[in-house]
Amino acid sequence: MTAVVQKRMAENAHVKGLSLALVDEQRVVWAQGFGYADAEAEVPATADTLYEIGSVSKVFTACLVLQLVNAGKVNLDDPLTKYIPGFSVGPPLGNYPESAGGPVTIRSMLTHHSGIPGDLWNGTFGKARYPDFNTRLLKMLSGDNAHYPPNFFLMYNNTAVSLLATVIEAASGETFESRSDAFFQALGMNHTSFFRDSPAVAGGPLAKGYLMGKTYGPYFNNTVAAGSMISSVNDMARFIQMMNARGQVPGGRVLKAETVVAMITRQNGSIPLDFDFPLGFIWKLYDPELAYAGRFCEHSGDAMIFESMLKILTDHNLGMIVLTNAQEGNPLHEEIARDTLARAVERKTGILKPSGSPAPPYSRQTSWTPAQLKAIEGIYSTLDIASVAGTSPGRSYSRIEAVTEGLLWKKKGEPPHHDWESAKVIVPGENGWFSESTSQEYQYEFREMQGRTIMIEHHRGRAHFLAERYVPVPIPEKWAGWVGTYEIANLDPKDWTEDFVPVKLNLISKTISLQIEEDVLVLRRLDGVYQCPSVVAPVSDTVGYMPGGGRNLAGAVRAVTVDGEERIQFLGLSYRRI
Repeated sequence: MTAVVQKRMAENAHVKGLSLALVDEQRVVWAQGFGYADAEAEVPATADTLYEIGSVSKVFTACLVLQLVNAGKVNLDDPLTKYIPGFSVGPPLGNYPESAGGPVTIRSMLTHHSGIPGDLWNGTFGKARYPDFNTRLLKMLSGDNAHYPPNFFLMYNNTAVSLLATVIEAASGETFESRSDAFFQALGMNHTSFFRDSPAVAGGPLAKGYLMGKTYGPYFNNTVAAGSMISSVNDMARFIQMMNARGQVPGGRVLKAETVVAMITRQNGSIPLDFDFPLGFIWKLYDPELAYAGRFCEHSGDAMIFESMLKILTDHNLGMIVLTNAQEGNPLHEEIARDTLARAVERKTGILKPSGSPAPPYSRQTSWTPAQLKAIEGIYSTLDIASVAGTSPGRSYSRIEAVTEGLLWKKKGEPPHHDWESAKVIVPGENGWFSESTSQEYQYEFREMQGRTIMIEHHRGRAHFLAERYVPVPIPEKWAGWVGTYEIANLDPKDWTEDFVPVKLNLISKTISLQIEEDVLVLRRLDGVYQCPSVVAPVSDTVGYMPGGGRNLAGAVRAVTVDGEERIQFLGLSYRRI
């Protein structure tokens, strides 16, 4: 694997530094750095180099919550308001079954099923630390609406996990910093912290961050519990050892064994729209490339410049951590972790990785009546593009039309392709699913579920939510009057979007447009990461929401007048007409 890593880094010169560690049971088999922590000063990356690990931080926040559960200070089914009385968010605006609802609980936050709107990016990544950022989040949420009822749909959510820091403080009577530092010290992770100015990491061998060969940062992640940790692969190896020992560390026990098992056991199996996406408490539990090796858990991290990947084969107590200091380290970090674990499980158990990809179940093509096809056609929102081809982080919408052969699927494009980006015909099979006539690797099912028509993707024997059908409502005249282009009006002056990173990395679009495209109202983000058209479903003359599934959709979109200015507001952002 040393040769593989060196070859892959040589092929991608933008990845300046990479460190990794492989753990078998309680033994660190391999820990090494490659390239440079600081390319300009030619400081080599080592196993002690410190990296920002991004969202891998979330598994540590989960551990801190579950420690309090073990101590009887938190109940997973407690409402969030027990710990944060000031938390409030309006009900979701979409059409949901009467049985859906209930309070946001700690359990729903640990499984990304709270329905809390997010992510609320304004000020999240900044040139300054905001110790009161969770208070700011609560203020933004109090004037917003949930996107889904709790426990209705899986929506990865930094906002909800960030609020868990306040839960931990309220339940423990300690600061999040002191509580987390004590956890790290118990594991022997003496050079790890959620806080950049902590003595554990301040002045340490922190890698520079690179994008396209240029240095960026440092910056602050103000959703601390969701993604601000700094660590090394040597320290992270100690965490893997704790997971392998099911909560036991050399100095004692930090978590009950059954609690660690629960963390890496599916917790969302009763939620129909999650289909075959298994999630534990924060941990993702499936990787199609490693499924042959048994049970598994992972979490990745994207600290905007730094990239991280943590994978554990839980049946074999084999774990891998890979950290890089360049955004181009994605997907390199995942490929290295997979390849290393495949070799390690073969060496340890003799289990070989199957050659090739499994063939999809074949179904002969058939014909449907025009009436059957007509019953499916319509607008489908919100297409998770990344699940189809892995080529885009955006989410869009599609128009599906009945044609003689089957269904014509037209995908709405991202800028600059504001017109229909692609169109293809999918044909029915005898199993009731649709696919392209030349390949059945991806198959698509249309099903009535939870009061809506769902488009489901089948791939490698697993089902995945793709989109839901949106039936357009008449667009009120007042909404038609809001059509136009808008610029950001309330950007936090310390947000890194202002002048800190390339436009392509901006999480907050500086400019948006509101348009009527055929029979739907569409909000487009015109710059930044999330350049995609989102359907807006009006529920009144001034309020709508973004139907569909996935993160970074707005539970509420509002047209308001502020000091005489016409503005569009969503996800804590306010845009003025230009």
